[in-house]
Amino acid sequence: SGQAGSSNSVQYGISYSFEQAEWYGLEPRKAYIDLLDELRVSWVRLSFFWERHTNDDGEINLEELEFAISEAGKRDIEVIVVLGLKTPYYPEYHLPESIKSQIKFGDIIGADHPVADELLKIDRKVVEALARFDNISHWQIENEPFLANINNWKIDVSLLAREIEVVRSADWQK
Repeated sequence: SGQAGSSNSVQYGISYSFEQAEWYGLEPRKAYIDLLDELRVSWVRLSFFWERHTNDDGEINLEELEFAISEAGKRDIEVIVVLGLKTPYYPEYHLPESIKSQIKFGDIIGADHPVADELLKIDRKVVEALARFDNISHWQIENEPFLANINNWKIDVSLLAREIEVVRSADWQK
């Protein structure tokens, strides 16, 4: 490929964070729609931020992500949903305090870590709730899981493997 006259076209996408848009003083939904309409991307990557998308009782609120996925779908844009402990954007671990407080400096978070069961439950809930959207093309499980963050936390392959199993079983259609 890459030959003159080739019909291959380059596809572009974006990552978008409603939280980041707020930090910059933008109205996040308007900024998102403007990006979709003006850039005409092929895909958009959206993150499930555990601390942002759950309340103090641990109930998930996916209205913001559902809005974003739906708006992308209206424009035939595919969506990649990122979930897990470590998702894009500073501070990388967007965790509720109840989960964050169980992780010590330098922890390698494996399938037997105290937060693993709660993580797997929340992964399942998110995927089951969003799987109805046909324009979700991929689930990204963790973002750069083997690279340490400022707290020197890393995700162990044992947890990553369990998350993959959970996501596959929760979204049996894909």
